[in-house]
Amino acid sequence: VVRAMGQASGEQFLAGHTSPITTLVVSPSGRYLASGQERFMGLKADVLVWDFESLQLVHRFVLHKAGIKALAFSPNDKYLASLGDEDDNSVVVWDLEAGAAICGAPASMGSSGVAHTLAWLHGSETSFVSGGEYTLRKWELDLSIRKLRAEEGRLGQLKRIIDTLVVAPGDAGVYCG
Repeated sequence: VVRAMGQASGEQFLAGHTSPITTLVVSPSGRYLASGQERFMGLKADVLVWDFESLQLVHRFVLHKAGIKALAFSPNDKYLASLGDEDDNSVVVWDLEAGAAICGAPASMGSSGVAHTLAWLHGSETSFVSGGEYTLRKWELDLSIRKLRAEEGRLGQLKRIIDTLVVAPGDAGVYCG
């Protein structure tokens, strides 16, 4: 990971991954930078969280098999959601204060396709959405029992592969690309 500091400062390199980086995201406050990598099947893929100001590694999260598809921070930088690749097919929510996983769940139903992307809702610390091959889901994090609940998006006869999500201001809707 490279941090461009401006012409006078040059570049800063953040070292920590052992395989190609597949996703990179900056937290809403700009405090954190998170990155995910791909690995061979059977090997665990790392999610690294960096303090963006000091450039120090804060957390190394290791649960996903084979690769990380997407990452998303909650609005106040308290949580990070990670989405494993098609071999992993799981979504995990991490507590950034505790530095540990809160819970996880299968990213998609067997009848729907693989999830590709995540986006956290702006007005909620416990709600985010995922999208992918013929799948759109809204997730709710229940902290009291450390569980994720998914609600399937009603796409009807519409068949789409969602590669990117943007949550509208005020959480009025989700734009899917």
